[in-house]
Amino acid sequence: MNKKIIGVGNAITDLLVHVDDNFITDNKLIKSSMNLISLNEHKSLSKLLEGKDITVACGGSLANSFKSLSYLGFFDSYFIGSVGDDIYGKMYLDNLNKMEIQSNLIVNKNKNSGVSIILVTPDGERTMCTYLGIAPIIKEEYINETYIKDNAKFIFIEGYLWDNKDTINTIMKLLYIAKKYDIKVIFSLSDQFCVQRHQKHFQQIVSEYVGILFANDTEFRALYDIDPNKKLSIDMQINNILTIITKDKEGVFVMHKKEISHIETEINNNPVDNTGAGDFFAGGFLYGLQRKYDIITCAEYGHNMAKRIIKKLGTDLSN
Repeated sequence: MNKKIIGVGNAITDLLVHVDDNFITDNKLIKSSMNLISLNEHKSLSKLLEGKDITVACGGSLANSFKSLSYLGFFDSYFIGSVGDDIYGKMYLDNLNKMEIQSNLIVNKNKNSGVSIILVTPDGERTMCTYLGIAPIIKEEYINETYIKDNAKFIFIEGYLWDNKDTINTIMKLLYIAKKYDIKVIFSLSDQFCVQRHQKHFQQIVSEYVGILFANDTEFRALYDIDPNKKLSIDMQINNILTIITKDKEGVFVMHKKEISHIETEINNNPVDNTGAGDFFAGGFLYGLQRKYDIITCAEYGHNMAKRIIKKLGTDLSN
């Protein structure tokens, strides 16, 4: 039996729609940010978008990384999350099954699934307005210690989960299990503003539990209050953690064991949609890691998956 990447994340259905920059400013949104909104705000925003073409996709940071792995032919991933008993929950489970992603997806009666309205501007940047619904409510009883001990090669956690206080206890339980059985933890910082909201706790988690850290340059600097103009250097290495930092046009930086590697990447000046680019990069990188490729090759796999997904609207490469 192959060991799995077992991940816990927000099960979010993405609703992607093209808008112009004026729509972002008129609605007092910060471009390229992730905004948590209420159900009423979700309904109001949906009303403003009536008549526009909307693309629907199974999303959420962790699920996107697992989809990237699936497109590359890696099917030993296992998703733990929560949905409501509504149309979005059914669509989400159907999409995971289609991608051959195994799951413990809890369906909660009389609850709403998480939905993210993703506003895509002409430059491909995406501004997310996310109604979390039941998605971040992941209870401790969803975590089966015996199953994880017997099946997990990696535990994959997304930073967005810290936006629900109750779920933090579940994640801490999972981290304790990982440490107990020497299971490597993968952590994605998720979003600059998420990092700022939970900076001190994230620093503790990274220091005590994490073996592999994924971040973009802005998220990494937010974690440690690093001057945005300071060059990335090995003195930023964290406890020999394998740290992968994407930096747009400057490529990818990988820090590990007192070494720093810089991988230049091809610049795409005309992206259709940047949604999920970092998540797909992480999936591609982990695919290479699973196959025991060197760091440069892992980064190339990650870049190729990110390059493929930004040519599409949404995070579905199958059409």
